[in-house]
Amino acid sequence: MLKKGMYIRHPKTDIHENDLGVGLVVEDEVENIAKVFFEKKLKTVPVRTDYIAYQILPDAGDAKLFLDNALIIPGADRQPFPAVLEEFLQRFKGGLKGEVYIKGERNYKVASSDIAREYFSKDSFAQKIKDKEWSLLAEQIKKAFTVNLLSKFELIKLVDALKLEQNQIVISNCLYDLLHGDSSLPSRIDKAAFKLKEYELDKWPVITYPLFAVFPEKYMFVKPTLTQAAAENRGFDIQYKSQVNGDTYQRVLFFSQDLQQRLLNDSRDELHPRDMIDVQGFMWCTFANGWTDEEIQMFENKLVD
Repeated sequence: MLKKGMYIRHPKTDIHENDLGVGLVVEDEVENIAKVFFEKKLKTVPVRTDYIAYQILPDAGDAKLFLDNALIIPGADRQPFPAVLEEFLQRFKGGLKGEVYIKGERNYKVASSDIAREYFSKDSFAQKIKDKEWSLLAEQIKKAFTVNLLSKFELIKLVDALKLEQNQIVISNCLYDLLHGDSSLPSRIDKAAFKLKEYELDKWPVITYPLFAVFPEKYMFVKPTLTQAAAENRGFDIQYKSQVNGDTYQRVLFFSQDLQQRLLNDSRDELHPRDMIDVQGFMWCTFANGWTDEEIQMFENKLVD
């Protein structure tokens, strides 16, 4: 008898159409029928236990993080993850290791990350604050943020705020605490949003970009439309709020880590992300339709020329 909250798997996962991944039972079995949300199907389906003896799992393994945060909406029909991967590899030759992706999507983010890591490593950043090098920090902050991940409006607001020394002091210290503070990450996010609200800089891209740039191995950049679209398509509940907050960001990290693990678990090396830059790039190239087929073709032609 299947009960709500159990994890199950089809007994014959070696047959392609049966590999639905791990399922979470969302309603108790009644008259040999239970409703189950499968990780790879991304929807709730009825299963008959009198026809198939589903395996009951003691835990969900790698699927636990996803299933514990899944958007289990009755009737929702999302593109299965294996299909997302196939489409990505068909559109981007070589996947995350291919020329189009690396030269068109990854390289400029890595270059920006290298600059941010140089400017804002803990010891270097702390020394500049100790020496009160506010104008230097202002210039470095502006240079580090000059990347096309941010909107022109956000950059203009940042540049305007950094014209005054008193603002340079507040923003520099705020950025240092966000990156290197001792308190928990959610509380540092909340504190940064509160401090930067005065300058109308309490925006998701502004606050999450430095974390992503300085620590690309573990933090994610949040572009609201992209992040919401990716999470919705993957069926992951990030509990998005337009006001920057630490709880939502923690959920975005859960989602990003789950997506990263899904890609790493695939047998194909061209799908293995090197860091969160690749996870963010994959999200942009798939769930947000960041590249049209025409743009990919044009870029491929330029590489040949």
